[in-house]
Amino acid sequence: GAGIDLPVADLIGILLEFSVNPDLSYQYIQPAVGNVIDPYTGNNRTIEERRIRNLTFEVTLGFRFLHLVEYID
Repeated sequence: GAGIDLPVADLIGILLEFSVNPDLSYQYIQPAVGNVIDPYTGNNRTIEERRIRNLTFEVTLGFRFLHLVEYID
């Protein structure tokens, strides 16, 4: 991911982050299914194998409020 920190004022900032998270392995695998009746034509057909893999995009927006501390002797 990547991010940026933007100062708005002396004690306030905005944080914006973006990340992409792909899965390396398959989440779900369905083998081919044969002898299925097609509802539109009425003929038999085979449903092909399905492999499902997840991919997520994440955007984060945050505000930073800084606290100023003054030490007095």
